[in-house]
Amino acid sequence: MEQAGPETLALHQTVADVARTGTPPQAVARHRDYYLAEVKADPEDWQRIEAIYPQIRHAWGTLLADEPLCKSQDRRVAIDFALALRHFFAARGYWQEGQERLGKAIVASKRIPDRAAQAKLGLALGLILFRQDKFQEAKRQLESSLRLSRQIEDTVTEQKSLYNLGFRSADGPEAAPQRYKDALILLQESLELAQALSESAWTAVVMSKQQIAKCCTLLQHYDEAATHLQECHEIYESKGIHDERLQAHTHYFLGLNFHWQNRLPEARCHYEQDLKISYGQGWESIYAQGPESSERPKDPVHVGEVLANLAEVICDQGHPKEAQALLHHARKYAEMFQNKMLIEYLKGIQEKIDRHVDTSVGDGHETKESSS
Repeated sequence: MEQAGPETLALHQTVADVARTGTPPQAVARHRDYYLAEVKADPEDWQRIEAIYPQIRHAWGTLLADEPLCKSQDRRVAIDFALALRHFFAARGYWQEGQERLGKAIVASKRIPDRAAQAKLGLALGLILFRQDKFQEAKRQLESSLRLSRQIEDTVTEQKSLYNLGFRSADGPEAAPQRYKDALILLQESLELAQALSESAWTAVVMSKQQIAKCCTLLQHYDEAATHLQECHEIYESKGIHDERLQAHTHYFLGLNFHWQNRLPEARCHYEQDLKISYGQGWESIYAQGPESSERPKDPVHVGEVLANLAEVICDQGHPKEAQALLHHARKYAEMFQNKMLIEYLKGIQEKIDRHVDTSVGDGHETKESSS
């Protein structure tokens, strides 16, 4: 189902209504199976899932209502729902609900027991906790996932746990630059595991290299960062990887690298390349404060961060009106997805724009630049 039009939504509502009205257990099970299959069809398409999420919520909402007395099969279905929806919770910003649902599924996985599911669910919960700035709780979940995955020799989950521990440690509360150095150790181990996996793990290799490049940039090892990102492009070409999200992120990290060196034209070029990929046609509508292009980004949390960085670059280039328009769209994504770190960052950029406008007014350039 690509579009959720009126007829489709009416069908989903009918299915939900039937399930609510005293239907026998077999019908309830079919109702759950139907919506579980809907989610599994494309777990990363958060817009499609959101259109039918009320029905999905009802389908699995009562599975663990009385956990100690739950049937093993109900626990298994609840775990399957949680695993299938973990991408949706992260992409849509349903942090609190995601935390609650994943936490209950972890308890269910311990009762079955299913350590493989427990490791995957712990990884997903750790990422949700990070998004809520609950750093220590998140770190404990990821470390637990790492230990479990090593015990059961689940190398894929082990690699993902190391990657996310490294990725998030770079943004942790510890003092810089030590946190970047600690993150690099974890990310290098993640990279080595990804390289040792099968051909299907090249995406994990690229993601690890991107985050290593970020840490190198923050440690001002700019040439080393650029080398890792150039290798990402080489992997795309040599392995035939056509992942727009990964390609967009590589441009973002190249933009960040140039940004930190105060090479503003190059930084702007790569940030805009990211947005061209993320938005598609009509991406330049972001430079206006009116409605955006009808094209919506598939990774809106990331796009909000790109817009914020691009706004700062453009303000530093002396264009506060364009920067204010970008900030308008970045703020919308930050608030929509409850990105607290981005909201704080945007406050700093707004202050910079305001100072630039005040300077322009003082120089007699009020008409163009202070209208925003």
